[in-house]
Amino acid sequence: MIWVANIGGRDPHIDYQETPEALLPSYNGHPPVNFHAYAAATKGTFSNRALTATDRDHQVAVLLLTKRLKEIDSAIDSIKALGKPVWVSWKECGRHQILNTLNSPKRISLYKQIIAKADRVIHTSLDAPPLCPSPSTQIPTPYPVGMPEWNHSLPISERSGIFIGTREFRTASRNHLLSISYALDLAGKTDTHVTVINRDKKDGDKILHTAFETHLKSGRLRVINGGLPYTDYLKLISQHRIVFQWDRSGVPGQVAGDCLLCGTICIGGDSLIEKIAFPFDHTQTLATTERLLTDDSFLAEQIEISQSIGLEQLSFSHFEESYLTT
Repeated sequence: MIWVANIGGRDPHIDYQETPEALLPSYNGHPPVNFHAYAAATKGTFSNRALTATDRDHQVAVLLLTKRLKEIDSAIDSIKALGKPVWVSWKECGRHQILNTLNSPKRISLYKQIIAKADRVIHTSLDAPPLCPSPSTQIPTPYPVGMPEWNHSLPISERSGIFIGTREFRTASRNHLLSISYALDLAGKTDTHVTVINRDKKDGDKILHTAFETHLKSGRLRVINGGLPYTDYLKLISQHRIVFQWDRSGVPGQVAGDCLLCGTICIGGDSLIEKIAFPFDHTQTLATTERLLTDDSFLAEQIEISQSIGLEQLSFSHFEESYLTT
C-alpha cells in the first residue's frame, strides 16, 4: 500500500481500503487517476498531510513536490523516523512547471536537500527530474484499464471527428493553436469535424474566433465551453474517432490515459503514457492520423494494440506487481 501526500493540498483525504467506492466512476470525488492512482492501485491512501504513527500501515510514502518545499522537507524527516521509505516526485512535472517552481536559490537548495534524503526519486514523464544526485526511477501513473466500470468505449461506427487533447492557449509548449490548425487541415481532407474545449471563457472565445472564424461558422470546428465532470468528459472523448494534440510539455499524459479508458487513440503529443500506449512513428504523425480517420480496420487494429499495452504496462495490477515489490 502506498501513502501519497500532497502536503497542504486541496484534495481531501481518501483511504481506498476504507472507501472502495472511490475506485468507481460514480464516486463524487477525485477519480483514481494521476497520483491518486498510485494510492488507488495499491488500496492505499491519498492525503494532504504526511503519514503518521497513528495511520494504518503503508509500505511506502510518496511525497509530491510543490512550492511547499520547506513543509515537504520536514515531512520526509517525520516519515523516515517511522522507519518508512520515502519516494518523492514532482506533482506538476511538465518542463515549464518544474522551472516555474525552482525559480530561486532558496528553493533549489531545499529541493536538493529533499532529493538527497529521499529513498527514491521518481518521475512520471519522459524527462528525469533536474539535479538528481543519482538516476531516478520512471514510474508512469497507472489507469484502471480493464476494469469494466471504467470502459467508456463505443463501436467505431458510432464515433466521428477529432477531439483536441490540449486546452491551454497561453502555455507555449502545449502548441494548442497549432494542434487545432493541424486538426482542421486533417478534418478538411477527411470530411469530418474537430471538437475543442474552451475553459478560458471570453479570452478563449476571442482567440478561437480570431483564428478560426470560417471553421466555426461552417461547423467544422465545434466548441465545448467550460469544464465537464470527469465521466462526462470521457463520454465526450469516446464519441470521437481520435484524440489529437501537438503538446511538447513533457507531461505524464493524462489525456493519453483517458483515451485508454475510452478505447480510442491519442496521437501527436510527447507524454510518457502516450509514448508507451500509442507508439506511433512521430515523423509520420499527420499521415498516420489521416489513415486513422479513414481506415476502420487500421483504427480497430491500433485500438486493440493500445488496449493490450495498457493492460500489460499501465493497469493497476501491473503497477502493484512491478513497483510496490521493488
